[in-house]
Amino acid sequence: MLAQFASRGPWQTALLASSTLTLATVLPPMVWFSAAAIALYVMRHGGRSGLFATGLATAAAALFHALTLGQLFSGGAWFGLYAAAVFWTPVFLVALVLRVTERLELAALLAFALSLLVVLGVYLYVDSPRALWTEHLAPFVRASGEGVDAERLAQTLDTLARFGTGMLASGVLMNTLIGVFLGRSWQARLYQPGGFQAAFHAFRLPRGASAALAAMVVAAWLTGADALIALAMPAAVLLLVQGLAVIHGIVGIRQMGVGWLIALYFALMLIYSVVLVGLIGLVDAVVDFRRRALARRDSD
Repeated sequence: MLAQFASRGPWQTALLASSTLTLATVLPPMVWFSAAAIALYVMRHGGRSGLFATGLATAAAALFHALTLGQLFSGGAWFGLYAAAVFWTPVFLVALVLRVTERLELAALLAFALSLLVVLGVYLYVDSPRALWTEHLAPFVRASGEGVDAERLAQTLDTLARFGTGMLASGVLMNTLIGVFLGRSWQARLYQPGGFQAAFHAFRLPRGASAALAAMVVAAWLTGADALIALAMPAAVLLLVQGLAVIHGIVGIRQMGVGWLIALYFALMLIYSVVLVGLIGLVDAVVDFRRRALARRDSD
């Protein structure tokens, strides 16, 4: 239903995207539906029409935020503009690349490059990113750490501050990929049934890209430098995406059923499972698990 509504025209897309973005202030996952609406329209109608729809959605988001926050001439409208810029600009660019190339891998690599620009921007314009995150996170850590000794709170705050820039960049990457992938799945459902599933099952980054991602993660692990950690976190997210594609592809090839995928996503609530899936994505660059699974299925 959402996909059909978003595909009708720029005004419908703008209404769906802006309203779901406003709802995301109380239900954060709704931001993915707003991004998917933008991505679907861009992939279907191209950059010029997509830019018009995104502009309409941005204006509507500013108005909706102003009205819902009761600050028509103050922070509400500005927050709507800010949210639209942060969430929709990367989605617009990545969806446009996906429309032209029809390759999820290239779209994902662009999203990753944009997340690295976030890291670069932080380190160019902030004298001490760790100090900035310490200042912003301190009230939340203290509020959630009542009864905890001061030394432990200080250690927790320092750890979170070290990872702050990486979490920001990873969040941009994850929101962009989820929004674009969801929009691509809507497009496939409407115009090309099974198209997104086939593309995601075949998702495989170039070996050089996988090696570069692994090098970032290893460098951060060996040095512990804040800047390298900030680069490594979105790199790890992209390896995780490749690992998920590998597992989805094998489950599809071997017709193992959706229960295995449900179990997988429950398992991802454990950090060790996340690491394992990321390693699967990395090793696949050399081993190509899906090709082996296809060969084994054909030989049976």
